[in-house]
Amino acid sequence: MFYKINLIFSLISIISFFISWIFNCIFESQLINSIYSFSKLCVISFYFIVLLIRIFYRDKTTSKLSNSFFDIFVIIFILTDNALIIFPSNIRCLNLEYLLIAARIFYIRRHPPTNVRLMRYPERSVIISYAATVFYGALLLSLPFSRQPNVSVPFIDAFFISTSASCITGLASVDISTTFSLIGQIIICILVQLGGIGIMIFSVIIAFTFSKHFSLEETRAASTDINESDISSIQKIIPQIILITFIFEGIGFVLLFLKFITIFSLPKALYYAMFHSVSAFCNAGYSLFPDNLMQFYNSPLTIFTISFLIISGGLGFHVIHNTFSYIKERMKHKRMYKRKALSETSKIVLSGTVFQLLAGTYLFYALEHGNTLKDLSTPVQYLTAFFQSVTLRSAGFNTVDFSQLTHGTQIIMLIFMFIGTGPGSTGGGIKITSFVILCAAVYSYIKEKKQTVLFHKAVRSEIVTKVFVSFFYSIGMLFFGLFLLALSAPQIPVSDLLLETVSAFATVGVSTGITPQLNIIGKLILILLMFAGKVGTLTLFNAVTSKSNNTKIEYPSANINVG
Repeated sequence: MFYKINLIFSLISIISFFISWIFNCIFESQLINSIYSFSKLCVISFYFIVLLIRIFYRDKTTSKLSNSFFDIFVIIFILTDNALIIFPSNIRCLNLEYLLIAARIFYIRRHPPTNVRLMRYPERSVIISYAATVFYGALLLSLPFSRQPNVSVPFIDAFFISTSASCITGLASVDISTTFSLIGQIIICILVQLGGIGIMIFSVIIAFTFSKHFSLEETRAASTDINESDISSIQKIIPQIILITFIFEGIGFVLLFLKFITIFSLPKALYYAMFHSVSAFCNAGYSLFPDNLMQFYNSPLTIFTISFLIISGGLGFHVIHNTFSYIKERMKHKRMYKRKALSETSKIVLSGTVFQLLAGTYLFYALEHGNTLKDLSTPVQYLTAFFQSVTLRSAGFNTVDFSQLTHGTQIIMLIFMFIGTGPGSTGGGIKITSFVILCAAVYSYIKEKKQTVLFHKAVRSEIVTKVFVSFFYSIGMLFFGLFLLALSAPQIPVSDLLLETVSAFATVGVSTGITPQLNIIGKLILILLMFAGKVGTLTLFNAVTSKSNNTKIEYPSANINVG
């Protein structure tokens, strides 16, 4: 269904492009030129989604037009943007790449791939859903009504903001409070909400609305998106996720409104409270204030409300539900044997979160006491240190200037950002559970234990292997991204680039302010890092790599010296 809808919109975009192109050649009108420019973006965006689907779900057609070299040729035309000077100018102005795209789309429409069922492969479904959301969001943000009057937004910046919002990162190449209009900011808020809850959750809800049932393929895709291993319970989990999200965001909305109503008018206070509540619970870190939350550094109500939302969103839906169920059972049954115990995941996430918050608060205060905190009173210093400890794990809000932090503080930030929050949460990083299992596995090896044990229970060997693979995938992507970013921006210190790289991959959003200084290549690198960090390294690599057969072949052992 999604594939057919995308093809229909592709055809509509192509037709509108050629009609506006013809009228633009005859008449000189700003409206026609705007329609012409927007339709060009639509054609490229919808073609990209079709191409992505065809890469993951290759058809078996044998025509020359189905050859992958045709798509590569079209992409070269798009990237060069009619820069092939071997053609005369009157031929180059015909937009040859769009003619090729039109031929491609019409051919695919007449010869669609067979058995294209997106939900059959959950990892690929998640990637395509997020990619489609990013591109459609970029299209909406590039429209005139999404930006302030007399403000131009290049498509790369609209693409960057859409990716950052959908991946709940919070990095911004432009100031969203002064660049985008009310409609544009609402679009960003919707993208943040979609990314926070999970795009596949909304896809499954929409499918359920029409079909009145959850298919197995839709259930697997949704469970992959929210990192839920128990597929059988996903039908019960989805309504709980929606309910938990709106309850916490509603609480945050009320508390923030009580503060904002003392500063702004009623409509503005309502809107600001809604936007920042969604942004905080989804761990996005977007703020409508040019200085983020620096003007509220001494407001306990604002700081604790935002912190409460960030921590709640970073726990994960499974942990929140399991904790509330445990508390409910504990109050209902006083005898120990009747109580429902916390799951191992909840124990790790809750204890790890408390440790991170306490350690982060102490380290930030100790390292910045004589630097960024020196002009503040002692209570405000501790309040500021606590808030930075909360936000640097995933959210990206700030009440101090991160560009003035010491190198020691930045290193601590890198560690906390890389660890991240709980699995299935609105936060990023490699997740607390993965880091704890990683440490437990290393400890078991040092103590020469055969099993990795946590809370008197053994961790399955396949889980340990998955954690190590995910860890090295993440390290590899970070170093590769930092290398490319350093090549694209040699004028920026490597320490700032490293913080930007980890912040993008861990979907945190903290920055020393270098994001607007990056060129197109640098922004594209951050876009890829944010996307990979959101969908997960294992999901990404499982989607793009082919599975080998499971034939059980035992090879002879090799004795290799290590260490």
